[in-house]
Amino acid sequence: MSDLTAPENRYERGHGKLLQVYRPIWTPSGKPILFETYAPYDDVTSRTTQLWKGFAGVTLTSLLLLVVLLLPILWRLLNRLKRAQAQRETLLNRAVEASTEERRRIAGALHDGVVQELAATSFAVAGSAERATSLGQPALADELRSASDTVRTSIGGLRSLLVDIYPPSLATAGLTAALTDLVSTLRSRGVVVTLEIAPEIGLDAAGERLVFRVAQECLNNIAKHAAATNVEVNLHREETYAVMEINDNGVGFDAPDRLANPLEGHFGLRVLGDVVADAGGELLLSAAPGAGTRWQLRIPLS
Repeated sequence: MSDLTAPENRYERGHGKLLQVYRPIWTPSGKPILFETYAPYDDVTSRTTQLWKGFAGVTLTSLLLLVVLLLPILWRLLNRLKRAQAQRETLLNRAVEASTEERRRIAGALHDGVVQELAATSFAVAGSAERATSLGQPALADELRSASDTVRTSIGGLRSLLVDIYPPSLATAGLTAALTDLVSTLRSRGVVVTLEIAPEIGLDAAGERLVFRVAQECLNNIAKHAAATNVEVNLHREETYAVMEINDNGVGFDAPDRLANPLEGHFGLRVLGDVVADAGGELLLSAAPGAGTRWQLRIPLS
């Protein structure tokens, strides 16, 4: 575009915006000269508009064609994603059911086998202690009584372990009895546990199993890692939700870091969160090093 303010362009002024064009020309003798002309810029603007319109049509058509071609692919990907999500939920439910069944099998085997045999052994050793006393062997009698006490203590530990593995009271006596059995294992370790359960919460069988599963996992974590001396378990109803809160005064931990980088072999928190989410509930965690831990489970009531 020409700068029409230059002195050489005094004759081109007053014609609007102009396009200045140069072209080399060679005379018959071979001498090069420079041909200069000016053209109205409106022709350039008009041609530019025509080119844009032409390319715009091609571009829009290509984009529409691309979208049409991609729609079946996107639809298939969405269907695959939905199927993968459904399979994941099915596998997760099967894993939970398999875990529950395996717990039931192990608990039954221990109760009907080892516990009964140890109980019989305890009675036999106690009877032998009485016979040793009657035969005038007090030292032997004391050793046998000590062995009998040790066996009875082991039986108590195994029964507490059975409660941890699979509490029979959940299916037979209800959620209140099951939670009472669950906190008894902490109480047996010297932890002060406060259990409060409101009446008429409105949980169905699936909701009760979920409450127990969460309480079991949380209390197991407290027993193993928290070093707490006081634990509070509260189950109540808030409008259309059943709410369980578990608080402890233990050492706490860095919740975001633990969830992002679980310890080797420890994925209970992730699995627990997935189980609660799949059931339509919400599991909240508040923890910090040295500040204890607080869990809150919220289950919608139908």
